Amino acid sequence: MFFKCWCLNPPKTKYDVNVIPLKEGVKETIASTSTGTEKTRDDNLAISSHPSDSESVEPAKRRIEVSFDRYKRAKSFFRKGNYEEALEYYQKMLESKQEALGETHEEVASLQYDIGLTLKNMDRPDEALTYFQKCLSSRILNHGEGHDDVAEVSSAIGDVYVSLKEYRKGLSFYSQAIEVYEKTKSKYHKQLGYLYTNAGTLADMIAQYEEALKYHQKALELNKRYSGEDHVDTAISYTNLGLVYIALGKYKEAFENITKGKEIREQSLDKNHPDLAISYNALGMVLAHQGKYDLAMENAQMSLDMRISSFGEESQETAESHDTIALIY
Repeated sequence: MFFKCWCLNPPKTKYDVNVIPLKEGVKETIASTSTGTEKTRDDNLAISSHPSDSESVEPAKRRIEVSFDRYKRAKSFFRKGNYEEALEYYQKMLESKQEALGETHEEVASLQYDIGLTLKNMDRPDEALTYFQKCLSSRILNHGEGHDDVAEVSSAIGDVYVSLKEYRKGLSFYSQAIEVYEKTKSKYHKQLGYLYTNAGTLADMIAQYEEALKYHQKALELNKRYSGEDHVDTAISYTNLGLVYIALGKYKEAFENITKGKEIREQSLDKNHPDLAISYNALGMVLAHQGKYDLAMENAQMSLDMRISSFGEESQETAESHDTIALIY
């Protein structure tokens, strides 16, 4: 087992360890690149039903207010983790919007996206995928393939495929989203950073190491530019690069990158923070490959102790540290 760091939600990321919108710390976490962005969705819903010539303004205004209120309630339930309630509101609104505006209207696509996010968070990936794919088709029809809204839903589809362990498909959709964001020079540089990290992690997992290096190097450049050299996101990129270099047998480069990541984490995090275990475990791996077994064991043991303390004996993270110690022996 070999943990890498992923990027899951916008505020946090972690690839040194795990994959997939998994969780931090294990082949680090693929960052759920999709967030329920407020963007213009509230505005879209607020201007929905336009009154016809035969209607008075007041009834139309009331319908808009009711629609907007329902949407706010759904969003509130979503943020609080009350996904069943959010889903109920979203689905009622979707039925109404489809009847009034048609299947491919942008407001309908936005609600399909929100329902997809909700279902994904409810661990119903197949249903989420259905809604995301409908949203994607409508957005391509409405905006063309090179629009940020198309990239947003492509990224979300990538997340779902990762949760289904269909890594090649996940990488394909992440790559599509990256291509759009790069061309539009999107202001969503944080989102792009997550996509680089997750795409790099997936490429590493399916042994496309040169591709993985390319994405992790881009993530590193972006994190250094927007977060700074001493930020934990930058540490994640250094660690991820180091892990790919191990796979390529380039142990000198691996050691240099993993050490940089470890030093940043030691400066930025509490001494018992579980993310430090990621760096210690990775360092133990590369030192073992370099034949420095005593130092390798020292780092791997520190990683193991921290993970037992943080996650318990039976966790995936702890199992990874046990695997590294077995490698050293």
